[in-house]
Amino acid sequence: MLHAQLIDSLNSGRIPMPSRLAGDFTGIADPGLASQVYLESYLFIKYLLDKQGGWSRIKSLVSSIEAGESLEASFRKAYRKSLDELEQRWIKEL
Repeated sequence: MLHAQLIDSLNSGRIPMPSRLAGDFTGIADPGLASQVYLESYLFIKYLLDKQGGWSRIKSLVSSIEAGESLEASFRKAYRKSLDELEQRWIKEL
């Protein structure tokens, strides 16, 4: 049920795609929306871990970001795919 709500919220634009999330989510006043955003974050990271190369790729991603590379460049370097492509594949898996 939560996955269906998440997909509906993503498709309707009620919550942003993972690439548009930034910072912490403490400023989200709606508890239902906050739950969906946290679930989205969790499921996207879980997808990257389970289906896209595990911890070594996550470590590569974080290292690139820490080195000052853009988010897009960091994803391309770590996963050899664009962030948009990874998001689209993730949505199909939901």
